[in-house]
Amino acid sequence: MRYRLNPAAFRSLLVAVAACALFAPGDLQAQKARTLVRGDASNGGFGAVVFKGSGVNDQFAGFFGARGAWLIDHVFALGAGAYLMGGGVDVQRTSGSQSLDMWYGGAEFEFISGWSQVYHITFLTLVGGGALELEGESDGIWAAEPELNLEVNVNSFLRLNFGGGYRFIWGVDYPELSNSDLSQFFGQVTIKFGAF
Repeated sequence: MRYRLNPAAFRSLLVAVAACALFAPGDLQAQKARTLVRGDASNGGFGAVVFKGSGVNDQFAGFFGARGAWLIDHVFALGAGAYLMGGGVDVQRTSGSQSLDMWYGGAEFEFISGWSQVYHITFLTLVGGGALELEGESDGIWAAEPELNLEVNVNSFLRLNFGGGYRFIWGVDYPELSNSDLSQFFGQVTIKFGAF
């Protein structure tokens, strides 16, 4: 049995498809996808200078650093930071007391709770690595730093952070030092500049 296309039915089908093509875009534009975050997410960013105070090998050490981040919807910051230990930490070796140099850095992830309030809390985590140097011998290390901060909105482009956390260090290969000699609690002060 053979089927024949009815020209009148074919024209009706073409008219129906054309009508759908003409009128559907308006209806589709009126609809919006449902999402977890309502509205358009805002973007910003900041740079910051950081001072951290901590114990290293049973001595006080100051760390100076900088960080920068892309700020998403005022709540999430994705960026990187790097920190250098100031002088003054000595290690006893057979050759005598030697000065230890240390730096570390990595990716940083920050969650900002209550960003619109003058005083609010941030949770920051660094994951990365760095190096130690002792008498010209370099040693690679791994680092992770979770921290909790009180953030103060000073004005539209300036934030102050006060807080602290714990620095986890592993991979130390010097016989005179252990991972626990460098893994310590720390306090920190941060000054952020940017578009928040």
